[in-house]
Amino acid sequence: MFNLKTANEDRLGVSLGFDQQMVEFVGERMRTRDVREIQLATGMDQTMVLQESLRVSWWKRMFYLERKRVIYPLAFGGISTHPEEEWIGIPWFLATPQIEEYPVFLMKQMKEAMALHSQRYGRMENYVHVENEPSIKLLTHLGFTFEDPAPWGVQGALYRKFHWSK
Repeated sequence: MFNLKTANEDRLGVSLGFDQQMVEFVGERMRTRDVREIQLATGMDQTMVLQESLRVSWWKRMFYLERKRVIYPLAFGGISTHPEEEWIGIPWFLATPQIEEYPVFLMKQMKEAMALHSQRYGRMENYVHVENEPSIKLLTHLGFTFEDPAPWGVQGALYRKFHWSK
């Protein structure tokens, strides 16, 4: 578990341990842009997609805020292995809007995750909706490159495949 004190003595952390209530907490409060991406790609409920993402991921973490001894889940992230190509990892991240109040913490955690996963995978890839500019900016900062927009998902909305290779 990683902890970082904030200015008002709150603690930010990353945990391997979480329960269904914490998953539902994030699912019910998920960022609008994450919900939109999920709806356009899968047509499914965001909490169901979060649960399935956690189920299929070998590496998964909960990002949280601890305030007065109460844990508030802010986000979940993980990586699963491509079902046909074991050398390809599929990173994902679903969050509440509150995670954006801690950009330094988020970037530090993402960079550490990238360093870890780059040892296991020769390539990491996934898709991002073309209108999800904050996520595109973050992914660019992490070293991902993007393909041109193309229809993807159940509704054929425009997405950009992003990837990182050794």
